[in-house]
Amino acid sequence: MHSQIAAGQTGDGPILVTLSDDGDSMKLRSLTMSFVALFTLIDAIYRDVASLFPAHDIQSPPSPGGVPQISMSMTIEVVQGESKLPDIPS
Repeated sequence: MHSQIAAGQTGDGPILVTLSDDGDSMKLRSLTMSFVALFTLIDAIYRDVASLFPAHDIQSPPSPGGVPQISMSMTIEVVQGESKLPDIPS
């Protein structure tokens, strides 16, 4: 579920973000934004929020370790036949 994102952009399903055909921008329903414009927007927001913390140097280098990442894996096993629950010792 999601709320209104922009005028006329409402719904109750998943929010799908796709790449444009040329790969230079992202699309959210009928809205399109280039990656350059997205970077500019994120950078401006970062600088505005960072200005609220005068002790923070916005020109400081990134912390060591790089971008945090998470990975996930899943395995599904499909067995045909009669369903039988495993014996659980009491």
